Amino acid sequence: MNQISFHIPEAMTASIEQEYAQMKTIIADREIVKKRSHQVKDIHFLSANLQSFMPEIEEEEHEGIYLRLITNHAIRSKDIGYLQSGNLTGMNSVQGLSFLKEYTDKPGIFCTYHMGAYRGIIGILAFNNINIALVVDTKTKKQTGR
Repeated sequence: MNQISFHIPEAMTASIEQEYAQMKTIIADREIVKKRSHQVKDIHFLSANLQSFMPEIEEEEHEGIYLRLITNHAIRSKDIGYLQSGNLTGMNSVQGLSFLKEYTDKPGIFCTYHMGAYRGIIGILAFNNINIALVVDTKTKKQTGR
């Protein structure tokens, strides 16, 4: 299976890493306040899912995973911004994007996860001249107005 990842030009790396660290600090501080006021359902829900579906992950790691997850969720708009701006020259993948060439003349199915990643793959496919059809449920179509 090919995994798509984004390669960020070196000149941008420091600022993106700093921005991520700042966002993680803001979110960690917010989570401390939530924990003090006993608003812990989100971390408990994630922990329960990890215990059920990935029991090999130690319980001590759950909070760190949770913080990274919500930090990534909060900062993902930056990734979408790169795609929307058309600045896709920094894209790269673990095995390169050459595997996409086989899909210019034959069908394929690309599956993504929720939380915004579907936007990323659409940008990558469009940038590589792959014709696409996005399958969504009726509720999503109505909510997005498209």
